[in-house]
Amino acid sequence: MQIKPKPTPQWERASHYIASGKCPLDLRWLLFNRKPDMLRHGCAIQVGRSVLVDHQRLMLFLEELSQRNEGLVPQR
Repeated sequence: MQIKPKPTPQWERASHYIASGKCPLDLRWLLFNRKPDMLRHGCAIQVGRSVLVDHQRLMLFLEELSQRNEGLVPQR
């Protein structure tokens, strides 16, 4: 039995991540609507006024939303 190590997070500023074109949707919109959930999940961290995002964890977060049949906009 092999234990796979967790990938080391590759944090980058949200603005740089958006400019890189890796995000499959509008990250600004997602942060506006889901920031508390993203912080809780660990795909985003806030350092002062900056938000850092990890691509792999963000993809896992979106996949988890999909598995729970939850939309991107939280129900209020």
